[in-house]
Amino acid sequence: MAFTGIWNYKDTLTLLNILLTLGFVISVVPRSKRPPVNTVAWVLFVGIIPLLGIPVYVFLSNRKYKSPKKRKNQKHLLFSKHPRIEEGTRIEKIFSGLDVPPAHCNEVGELISSGEKIYLDIVNLIKSAKNTIHLTTFIFASDLVGTEIVQLLEIKAQEGVRVKLLLDSLGSMGTHQPSFKKLKKSGGKVERFMPFFHLSLRGRSNFRNHRKMLIVDSEEAIIGGVNIAKEYMGPSYDPERWKDLCMCIRGPAVQGIEAIFQQDWKFASDEEIQLPAPSESKSFNDNRMQIIASGPDVATDPLHDGILELIYQAK
Repeated sequence: MAFTGIWNYKDTLTLLNILLTLGFVISVVPRSKRPPVNTVAWVLFVGIIPLLGIPVYVFLSNRKYKSPKKRKNQKHLLFSKHPRIEEGTRIEKIFSGLDVPPAHCNEVGELISSGEKIYLDIVNLIKSAKNTIHLTTFIFASDLVGTEIVQLLEIKAQEGVRVKLLLDSLGSMGTHQPSFKKLKKSGGKVERFMPFFHLSLRGRSNFRNHRKMLIVDSEEAIIGGVNIAKEYMGPSYDPERWKDLCMCIRGPAVQGIEAIFQQDWKFASDEEIQLPAPSESKSFNDNRMQIIASGPDVATDPLHDGILELIYQAK
């Protein structure tokens, strides 16, 4: 008895699905280092629609951004080699092992949740600038708040202050701020982080910058979760405004914050910012602060590991 059969395109697709799914499970999943629930979800997605699932996985799944070749040898200013501490708490030793700079005493202001107070502090800090203003934000709105801030930056640029403004291309996609042109004509610089639509192979379009930092004269900084928009801050009270937090910082921690800005600016503009040498140590109060960068541009997860360690230590 002879066996005969017909091989059609459906059989080919079935075999292709099986091979792609097996290849994905064998080669990708063991290296994903993801929670089991996430891994199972990706396997099911790829198993059901491999021709769609695999490209989506390649585009979205990797939490860490791999720099292009020309940037591979560039050391992260915050995660370069630091002397390992032999004394200190367990959490400090863990951070030291991950090459996080040590904690220092700083002059730290209280947490600010008032949008009016945050706005006033940002305005006053910009007005006080004598040498440099480095500002990065996810959203820079074309509203009254955004217009007033960029006009202040323009005035400082005209006075000779070196102004650099870094916006996220997605978060500030709808921003059409005419004053940006005036700011540039006055000597200021405006860059956008990772254009959402780009032809180069610099990285994925979902590689976004959510940092919000204002650093003035390398001596004082305001950091937090507040964007430059009326929904977050403003000169007068608004009951519909988001509640978020910011704090003002003076001391060695500002150098770490500015180093993060320097790295982001280098990525967006390919321009190297020359930061001033660390100033002589001044006497600050006992507010110890440690700057820990996190995100897809940091190879490890020191903040995540530190939070877990603190939870484990809780009594």
